[in-house]
Amino acid sequence: MAHNITKTDSLVLARKPAWHGLGTVLPDTFSPDEALAAGYLDWEVSLVPVWTAPLIGGPHDGAAVPVDGHRAVVRSDTGTVLGIVGDRYTAVQNSEVFALVRDGVAAVTDAPVRIESCGSFRGGAITFVCVETHQFQVSNRDTVRTFALFGNSHDGSRAFTALNTSVRVVCNNTYNMALREGVNRHAARHTATIHGRIERIASQLIAGVDAARAFEAQARRAASLKVRPGQLQELYERAYAAAIGKPEDEKQRRKASATIADWRWNLQQSGLANLGDSSDGSLWAVFNSVTQWADHARTVRSETPERRMHANLYGDAAELKQKVWEALVPA
Repeated sequence: MAHNITKTDSLVLARKPAWHGLGTVLPDTFSPDEALAAGYLDWEVSLVPVWTAPLIGGPHDGAAVPVDGHRAVVRSDTGTVLGIVGDRYTAVQNSEVFALVRDGVAAVTDAPVRIESCGSFRGGAITFVCVETHQFQVSNRDTVRTFALFGNSHDGSRAFTALNTSVRVVCNNTYNMALREGVNRHAARHTATIHGRIERIASQLIAGVDAARAFEAQARRAASLKVRPGQLQELYERAYAAAIGKPEDEKQRRKASATIADWRWNLQQSGLANLGDSSDGSLWAVFNSVTQWADHARTVRSETPERRMHANLYGDAAELKQKVWEALVPA
């Protein structure tokens, strides 16, 4: 169960389902207040003393003995012990995360906070809120979106973590991918000062969407750069050399030729070569013909939906697309 979503976990998604088919799908993004009103992640944790009953062959076997300096994190609705933490650990409740994100964003922008997904993994040990931070449309069919991820642990395994990411979090795998590839990362340990730090972090993340805006400028420029038919082969050869390598022998040249033929087919069959909009015959269309192949047609070893998702979001497919982008689109 690679998604790590158990029977006592919950997952709420906006607009489209996840690859694993679990969770509740809403027709649109939702606000922190709407999430609280609907009861998403509607449970708390309590910190309770830890006791043990040692069996060591002595006269006090089975007697309850307190474990000083430690407390158990207990989930309110199931009674499950999520973890054992030190006595300085400060819990952050799920409802507090929604409220702190809402208030932190309100401090820096008038734009409404819109949640893309939220939920829990591993029986509630990990919870998250994924907020949409930036969205732009390059053409009539291409919408690019970025997110801020707020991740909390109730088992003492991780600090509260927040970062900017292009990954839509829908499972434990995508959560970990976002943690690995995210930028503008902030962390706050579960100590007495954590609540104030989370609100400041939320403000910084929403304000720090400069990278997304820079990419938007590049993407719009790529959509405005028209590609003549005579340029297409040279562009594809440049992309292939950057992403896969320059072919050195006849076998490699045949493979490169077949791959570029797939890219050309994508450009024609998907309508990208003649959209009739701002990306008609553009460098953006050429780039997307390669990403279409990387995401859906390229061979993935031991093919499964999960392996392909991993490759597309974080693995070699993501790296390939980045190399193609850098080779084709001027900085």
